[in-house]
Amino acid sequence: MKSLGIAGFVVSFGIILFVLHSVGIGELLRIYKEIDFFYWTLAVFTYILVILLSAVRWNEFIIDMGMKAKFASVFAISWIGCAINSVTPVAISGGEPAKAYFLSKVSSAKKSRTFATVIATDFLEYGSFLLLDVIAVMILHFKFDLPVVILYPLLIVIGIGILVLGSLMYTSLNRKASIAVTLFFMSFLKRFRVLKMRVLRFEENLSHNIDVFNSALREVSFRTIVSTMGISVLSRVLDVLRLYLIIIALGGRIDPLFIVIAIAFGTVASVVPLLPGAIGAVEPAMIAGFVLGGVSFPLAAAVVIVDRIIVLGLNTSLGFGCMYFLGYKNQRGKW
Repeated sequence: MKSLGIAGFVVSFGIILFVLHSVGIGELLRIYKEIDFFYWTLAVFTYILVILLSAVRWNEFIIDMGMKAKFASVFAISWIGCAINSVTPVAISGGEPAKAYFLSKVSSAKKSRTFATVIATDFLEYGSFLLLDVIAVMILHFKFDLPVVILYPLLIVIGIGILVLGSLMYTSLNRKASIAVTLFFMSFLKRFRVLKMRVLRFEENLSHNIDVFNSALREVSFRTIVSTMGISVLSRVLDVLRLYLIIIALGGRIDPLFIVIAIAFGTVASVVPLLPGAIGAVEPAMIAGFVLGGVSFPLAAAVVIVDRIIVLGLNTSLGFGCMYFLGYKNQRGKW
């Protein structure tokens, strides 16, 4: 596993260096000198709004499952989850256990129930990105009349994504499947010394914890599902808006439809376990999407770098700041 981590670091670092060499540091600096900080500030605000909406969506499930937590704490824990996602190899996962843990502290609810709220929001999050992927393939097909040899593999990838999401939903609601999958993942988690004792304690009451988890998911109302679906779609629209604002800030123009394609490319690339935050995988994928939309390669690289600085910078600074704040309160018994 250590050798894989080293290999991932080498590959990711090599990709980043290749992109920077291809663009040229001087060209990037020339583009950044012309940046409009008004639109850059709007882009930053838009990303904060996305995290705020994700907290609102999560809070809907928390309330629906009968838990009590201050929204300020839910918002702070959302940032913590983003921070951990940014330092784990796969950019779209990693912060879920931490979010469940901190929510159990602020709500005094069982971790099995708090984890159920996290999983419920993840279903919608991944589902909204799958929807974005479907839209991206449709745009590519109708804009470029994709040949069958390209179209079918893309549809197969989307089909696999839908199948995985459906399997996860089934597993989460089926007791036997939940236990089997949980034991499988716990066998890996026990390899980490810092997690081993917690995992062993959880394993002692596994059946009970799974029953609590399954029942909590079944408590979600149809109204909550509909309202949170709307929030998820709005979040993806704001993702498109953020990148559009960055492009304008750097003096470029693009059809917003190609921003959808760039985000879809980046989403698929983010599952590649390279560097923390999928650095080295997401950037080339998103740059390719922008270039496809007619943006010059240097400008596309500049846009992606700015966006990644905004996202990863806010995630780590605010996220770990919130973790320190909540941890400090916990030590003083103020949960």
